Amino acid sequence: MQDAIYQLRGTTVNGTFMTQAHVVAHSEDGSRLRLTYDSARLNELHYSWNMANATCELPRGGSDAGSIDRADVVRVRRFGVRPHMHTTCGQTRIDADYSSLTITTKEFVTTIYGRPMYDRLAGPLHRIDMAFRVRTPALHRPPHGLVGQGFVGTPRKGRRDEYPTSGHFTTSAWAEGAIDGSPDDYVLASPHSTEFAFSCFSHVAQSQHASTIESSASSKMLAITALDARAGGGDSGDAPTPRLISGAF
Repeated sequence: MQDAIYQLRGTTVNGTFMTQAHVVAHSEDGSRLRLTYDSARLNELHYSWNMANATCELPRGGSDAGSIDRADVVRVRRFGVRPHMHTTCGQTRIDADYSSLTITTKEFVTTIYGRPMYDRLAGPLHRIDMAFRVRTPALHRPPHGLVGQGFVGTPRKGRRDEYPTSGHFTTSAWAEGAIDGSPDDYVLASPHSTEFAFSCFSHVAQSQHASTIESSASSKMLAITALDARAGGGDSGDAPTPRLISGAF
C-alpha cells in the first residue's frame, strides 16, 4: 500500500491504498509462478502494455509438488503480461483483461484490478483492488494470512475506521479483532516471501481457526503480498516506511 490523500464525500482522508501485488503459486505438477503487478505502470487510460512481470519455473517430469529446488528446474520463462493475454505456468492459468489480471489455481481464483485514484489530492495515480474466490468445496489445507484466514472458521468482525461527514480524518484500523495476532505478524522480508508468523505455505503453523497443520512449499498453494507504507508519514510529514504484508494463504 501507499499513503494517499483523497476526498470522501465531504471529508479529506489521509489513508492508504494497495498499489502492488506479489503472487507466488505452486502447482501439483511442481511448477512455480512468481508474479508482480504494479499499478504505477498504468497510463492515463488506466492500462499498461506491461502491467505485470512474471517468472515461471517448470521442474523435471515426475517431480513431487513441494520438492522444488534449483536442481529440478529445467526451464525458466520470464514474461510480461499485456492486456487480453492468456497463458499458463504448469497448472496455473493467467488471464489478463484491459487492466485486470486473473490467476487461477486448482483451489483459488484471484483477480487483481487496476483502478484510477478517484478524488485524489496527493499520492499514487492508480491503485489496485483484489477479489478472491474458492473453487473447491474442500481446501487441501486451511489457509491463513490477512485474507486467507477469512475462508475458514466462524466469521469475525474486526475494527473498522468510522469516517466523519466533514473535516480531516486519518485512517488507523487494521481489522484488529478479526485477524490472528497483530498486523506486524504478517510483515514479510521480501516481495515473494511466504514466511510470516501464521504461514501455512512452507512450514508448520498454528491458527485460532484450525489445528496445527504440517505444510511444505507444495501443491495448490497461493501467496499474495501487498506493499504497505502506512507506518510513518501522515500528518507528521515523516517519510513512510514501506512494509510487505501477507494477504493470503
